[in-house]
Amino acid sequence: MKTSIVVLTAVIAAAGGVVAGFLFAQKKLGREFDERLESELAAMEKHYRKVEKRGEFSTPDAALAAIRPELVAAAEAMTRYQGHFDETRMEPPIRVNKNVFSKPIVDVDWELLKRDRTEEAPYVITQAEYMEGDRQYPQITLTYFAGDEVLIDERDDVIETSDADELVGLDNLKRFGLQSNDPNVVYVRNHVKELDVEVNQHEGLYAEVVLGVGT
Repeated sequence: MKTSIVVLTAVIAAAGGVVAGFLFAQKKLGREFDERLESELAAMEKHYRKVEKRGEFSTPDAALAAIRPELVAAAEAMTRYQGHFDETRMEPPIRVNKNVFSKPIVDVDWELLKRDRTEEAPYVITQAEYMEGDRQYPQITLTYFAGDEVLIDERDDVIETSDADELVGLDNLKRFGLQSNDPNVVYVRNHVKELDVEVNQHEGLYAEVVLGVGT
């Protein structure tokens, strides 16, 4: 009698493990479920036949059906299931890379220039400030030839170095593209002369482009 109880307990435990394993396997690899179920049951029956049995449980299936019918029902339901889990058809999750510690990039040089603005000297302004023209200053356009470092006015007359420094500031002629949305443009405000100036940079030589020297 003790032997039968031990055998029955082993059968139930083994059957429970088999069914649980099959449930997992069917979820991930549905098409392999039937084959594995038959193989496991055949192996368990073969082992069971080697042990002397008594009582009403002549097979592992009979013992399992009598004591844990819910496991049998679950196994049968999974066996009837004909679906197939195809991992290749799964869409990968959308990953959004976001650094929660990121901050807007700050142009340190620009912040310093804004802080050091003074009405006694020309300073760079933004394109928006130039377009807005809140001071209602007259607006003029100058051209700077980077090739020979010559600044000219709208009449193509050369502006001497000292006058250029007073008008737009020589340091500002090194700041093309700063807050202008154009790498070859810089906007300058001159409170002393009450002017807003747009300076356009030309990569060529004044002597060649305007005077025609060497062409």
